[in-house]
Amino acid sequence: MQKTMQFNQNQIIPENSMDNLDKLESLKNKLESLKNSFDLSISEPIETSVKEYNTYLSFQLDNECFAWPVIHLTEVLINQRIILIPASVKTIYGVINYKNQVIPVMNLHQALGIKHKKPGEQNIILVTKGVSFQFAFSVDALKNILSLEIDDIKSKPLSLNPEI
Repeated sequence: MQKTMQFNQNQIIPENSMDNLDKLESLKNKLESLKNSFDLSISEPIETSVKEYNTYLSFQLDNECFAWPVIHLTEVLINQRIILIPASVKTIYGVINYKNQVIPVMNLHQALGIKHKKPGEQNIILVTKGVSFQFAFSVDALKNILSLEIDDIKSKPLSLNPEI
């Protein structure tokens, strides 16, 4: 098979151009054979429904795993100083200074009836966006970012704490 190239007299063709054309032709033939190798007679139904996914940040409280919607998170703070509030309700751990705003930090351990972490361990705070205010809560460890289908999420229980 003879290859021809059109050019005018002012063009300079590099010596390896014919090699490149051979490689290109070989690649084209391989792609064509790969395309023809698929059995097009087998077809599977195509799912047309659009599934809705939400992204969550999973975290740990003691030995239990929980998740919070990423869309409602503002920031994750590591080792942020929490100012304790004397005589406050047990479900409020304290407050933090977040961008010159006082933000309450919830004590999820107390609210959910889960054993507290040991004092002196790493402090991880999730700052969230509320409708009209911000709040934060302390977690023991960050786990993963999850994308879950809406159908896979179970409804929340009335309370995890038997005392509430």
